[in-house]
Amino acid sequence: MSSELTGFPSLQPALICKINVGEGNPVGDVSTGPQFIHFVGHPLPQLSAGVPGFKPEIDSDVVFGGDWLYFDPDKSRARVNFKGIAKTKEGVPFSFYYSGIVTVNEDIAKIFSYSPDAKTIPFGNSSKWRLL
Repeated sequence: MSSELTGFPSLQPALICKINVGEGNPVGDVSTGPQFIHFVGHPLPQLSAGVPGFKPEIDSDVVFGGDWLYFDPDKSRARVNFKGIAKTKEGVPFSFYYSGIVTVNEDIAKIFSYSPDAKTIPFGNSSKWRLL
């Protein structure tokens, strides 16, 4: 008998969403401890035409999006909660959602402190994403 388990579902990246961090609106601390900040992104987030190799190809534009960010009390992690609505080039709307945990390193701290030398972070700088 083989010790390898097979046939389980796996996730494959389908979309890449680029978000421009705009003005932060601190809401305050929540009962579980994190500080809650709502960030406004301008212009609207951009979805790529999809990840190469993913089928079916998804070519769409974001028509609405919001990013709610919770910083842990020690500021070492940020918890992302993004919700958006997009429309395909054929006019079909769909909603998407993702959440994840980001380890706040120097590059990420520069973004959220509006440092003039902040730059786009590389793909994969976060973990535990789920997209619905």
